Amino acid sequence: MNLKPLLSITLVLGSFLLGNCREAFADGGNTVQTRLEQMAQTYSHFSLSVIIRNQPLRLWPAGGWTKPATMSYREWAGTANPLAAEQVRLAGELRAVNGNRDALVALLNDANPKVRTLALGAIFQREDGRDLPLIAGLVNDSAETFPDLHDSVSSAGGVRPLAELETLQTVGRVAQVMLAFWQVPGHGLGPREAVSAKDFAKYWKKYAGRNYSASWFAVKMARATQQTTPIQRECRPDIHRVLAEMNALPMPDRALIQLYVLAPGWFESEPDDLIVSDVELIALAKKLRPNLLLQFLQGQKVSDDPD
Repeated sequence: MNLKPLLSITLVLGSFLLGNCREAFADGGNTVQTRLEQMAQTYSHFSLSVIIRNQPLRLWPAGGWTKPATMSYREWAGTANPLAAEQVRLAGELRAVNGNRDALVALLNDANPKVRTLALGAIFQREDGRDLPLIAGLVNDSAETFPDLHDSVSSAGGVRPLAELETLQTVGRVAQVMLAFWQVPGHGLGPREAVSAKDFAKYWKKYAGRNYSASWFAVKMARATQQTTPIQRECRPDIHRVLAEMNALPMPDRALIQLYVLAPGWFESEPDDLIVSDVELIALAKKLRPNLLLQFLQGQKVSDDPD
């Protein structure tokens, strides 16, 4: 059998596929940049509540407070007001581009502060603690960006003036609030979200090189539950996703982290306020060796997790 024609075809096909892969990668980066540049021109705000805390805005709806029976509260709250609906769309677009990490990293240095903010937002949607140094790199960015959009603090009814709903913010302020939500301790001067580069460097000494930690999973779960009680049924898919990620961890970290994240910090009488039941928590504790539980109660080290 003459292998030369077959070899020639293979080489040509391989070169064609390799060229296409390179072009696809380049186009992927360009596509992300193009999309973020378009978003920078399209969107009017960057809501910290929606993008960081994953909570819907409760702005006064144009059609009144009557929620259709077929819609969940989150669906209704996110669409009843045009400004709130815009932020829901923005969060969705940021999730759609968060897979191209390399392109997003490059856009953290973009000349447009709004593009830098959107790149931060897309990276934040990844919910990966290993990305925190990327966010920390912009804590001192003093360029003004999209204003924050938030709920009104006024108790008055009706549509509120925009001045009550928005606050000017810088790129650095957005990065600081992101780090604070990830439980990076601030320097204690001013707002609790005031996290400096020095604060982060001290924090990162403990967490550098890790693939997971208990507090990182607590952040994931806080976003999944939207930090609301009782837990809404539309939150359950996100909650189950985080539970599945914890279930994939090796023992004993798996059980320790599950107890850290899932055990309530207060006494609750309503089952809907809890992520899992007391029976399930006891079952998790039983997975740990008795001597490890005793070491934990004695305050001894039971894991290399800083948390």
